[in-house]
Amino acid sequence: METRFYLKKLKGEKEGTIQFQFSSDYKKIKISSGLKLKAVDWGRGFPKKIASTKGVRLTLSNYKNQIDEFINESIKKKKKQKPTKNELSSFINILLHGTKANSTNISNLISEFLDSQKNELARGTMRYKIIQLAHFNKTIRADKLTIVDLTDEVILKYRKKLINERRENTSTNKYMSTVKSFLNWLKKKKYTSNNLAESLNKMKEITKDVIALTEKEIEILENANLDTQLQNQVDVFLFGCYTALSISDIKRVNKECIQNGFIEIRRKKTGKHLQIPLISQTVRILEKHNYKLPCICDITGNKILKSAFKKLNINRRVTITRIINNEIIDEVKPLYEVISWHKSRKTAITIALQKGIPQHSVMHLSGHAKFESMKPYIDKAYNFLRKEMMEKLDKP
Repeated sequence: METRFYLKKLKGEKEGTIQFQFSSDYKKIKISSGLKLKAVDWGRGFPKKIASTKGVRLTLSNYKNQIDEFINESIKKKKKQKPTKNELSSFINILLHGTKANSTNISNLISEFLDSQKNELARGTMRYKIIQLAHFNKTIRADKLTIVDLTDEVILKYRKKLINERRENTSTNKYMSTVKSFLNWLKKKKYTSNNLAESLNKMKEITKDVIALTEKEIEILENANLDTQLQNQVDVFLFGCYTALSISDIKRVNKECIQNGFIEIRRKKTGKHLQIPLISQTVRILEKHNYKLPCICDITGNKILKSAFKKLNINRRVTITRIINNEIIDEVKPLYEVISWHKSRKTAITIALQKGIPQHSVMHLSGHAKFESMKPYIDKAYNFLRKEMMEKLDKP
């Protein structure tokens, strides 16, 4: 095993990054040196002998001598066994960045990464990033690891653990996406030269049917007369059905948000300013609760909501689609078992589209910025309208 170099350059680029390259049992190991060089200044496996490359040539020669010495020492200690990619990466990381890289705690780096994101991300998005990285931190026991310990093996074990927790694949991918951002940040900041993020391949996803209430089911909620605890949560859910606001935004609605017949509020998740027209049903709920809706903990509130739906016999069968071990599985459950706060927002968007309100107007109401996010709702509304059309054709 000998240290070699090559220049990695993207098509059309004039400059590339010098990479370390090692051959081991017919497999090539490639690790970035972080050094940049113009393509015209690169020769056969080494920079050309010209004045402008003198510094780079000296640096690479120094690196080569130290790495070859490390390889030879490793082979002696391990009785002719060559160092692994992770061992090479760890040594090169220390060589490039000093012993500080070897002693930097992963938990501290996660905190540093989150601090760097605060001014770039909306508060709602930031909240999820913190939750997802806290899970990563706890799972890999990051407080016990330094940057040298963060290997492909650790990342693959985390991915396996995440999959075994059997979340929705969409949620699992969001966790992995956040961890990928952190790993890419480590590489960008030159804490590591490894492409650790490559180990976090996405889970297979499918487009699932949007679960939303029908107008008849909303009417049942509007006529409900339950005990205070249950009724309060039904009121909050209905408010979401009339406004398309998420529960995190509903919690922030107060009298100051009401301006000239609109609810004016900035979405917590995206920071987008919304103007939602007040309708009579919305006003009645706000007045009933003195313009401060009785929101409680999301998890507890969801449990109470399920109890309320069960008591009102809202038990239409709905299909929940999951992917387990790459196999698509459909589970049929009563609506009251799967109801959640977010279904009120889905209901508002779906019914608005079913009533023929233009897509762009609904997107302004909901705060969606991309058509791709709206497509499942549009498909749901189209299926509803298609059914209505067929019923009309069926009549004599």
